[in-house]
Amino acid sequence: MTNLPVAKDGKLPPPPRLSKAERDKRLQETLDAIHDFLDAHKTDNSERAYYAGLRYFWAWCWYTWGVTEEEYPVPEPLIEAYVIGMLKGFRKDTDEAIRELGIKKTPGPSKLSTIEQRLWVLNRAHQEHVKDIDDRYVYTATVRKLLKAARKDGKHRKEKSKALVRDQLLELIDALDDMPPVYGAMMRAMLAVGFVAGGRRVSELVAITPDDLTRRDTKESPGWMFELALGARKTADAADDVKILPIRGFAAVWLMEWLRLREELGVSGPPLFRAVRLRQGRDRKTRQMETREYVQKGGSTSWFWQQIRKLADKAGIEGKITPHSLRSGFATQAVRDGVNVKQVMAMTDHKSVKVFMGYVEAEDLLTSDAGKLL
Repeated sequence: MTNLPVAKDGKLPPPPRLSKAERDKRLQETLDAIHDFLDAHKTDNSERAYYAGLRYFWAWCWYTWGVTEEEYPVPEPLIEAYVIGMLKGFRKDTDEAIRELGIKKTPGPSKLSTIEQRLWVLNRAHQEHVKDIDDRYVYTATVRKLLKAARKDGKHRKEKSKALVRDQLLELIDALDDMPPVYGAMMRAMLAVGFVAGGRRVSELVAITPDDLTRRDTKESPGWMFELALGARKTADAADDVKILPIRGFAAVWLMEWLRLREELGVSGPPLFRAVRLRQGRDRKTRQMETREYVQKGGSTSWFWQQIRKLADKAGIEGKITPHSLRSGFATQAVRDGVNVKQVMAMTDHKSVKVFMGYVEAEDLLTSDAGKLL
């Protein structure tokens, strides 16, 4: 009783006289408040992934087993059949039906990382729909064995994007030298900003607007820098969480060049980075056909994926090069340069050291300093 509140006279204050119904009501109000608070702080991307995962599972149940209602808990044998189906590939008719719905993109087995994410979705659904259920209900003994075996099988592992470290990023940028000037200026600025601003995701890059930038004078070369106000992000705690990131050095110079070129072309408004195309036009005076440059509405995520792959091929950079290579490249370069990991994670928005280190690419062991300890 020593932890209960005590009045000055040493007596315990009388407890409230609550009936069982009143206590149950207060408990339910507390649980509702907890759920409402957590729902209000979920990121949009997480929720989209959650509901997409559920649609995928129940579509599979419908086309494979004729299950017509979403009902929890899902029988364990059904969960295990779902896992082996994703590992080996669904029945042909089921696979085709799900792809026709637009829920599944490519035929055949799923990557291990995708399977683990879908199991997380299904497990979370059980926590939300079934009271007092095991917090790892979907991870049955058979499911755990299947996942363990899959982790040893290389075909189920997702090939990671190759890290574009500083030297390779500059090779990619050098490949722009003989490209059309407008396209080269835009891509040079976009690649540099994507790298130095913490390895931004392509969805974040294509969403940047001119209003997100603020120029500041500095004593360091080239005499100015930009502050990038980055809004909604995949791992942001709230939709209005704005992060201010520095754009310095060569990245600031290339960004300034692109801003000046935008102004010369008469381009204004969002997005900051616009897809550039070439077209043929006839000169009004000579009536000769010539190639002209023009700026389109804006660059999409898929467009940027295509451009960075083409540039990697042109620069002769081997490995899987994607826009995510900027993210892993920034993390890898920062660690190799000895930057404090906490500061790097603050730039990349990583909250878990384990997840962050998954982005760091190991150096060649034959040249690594790790082999020079004695």
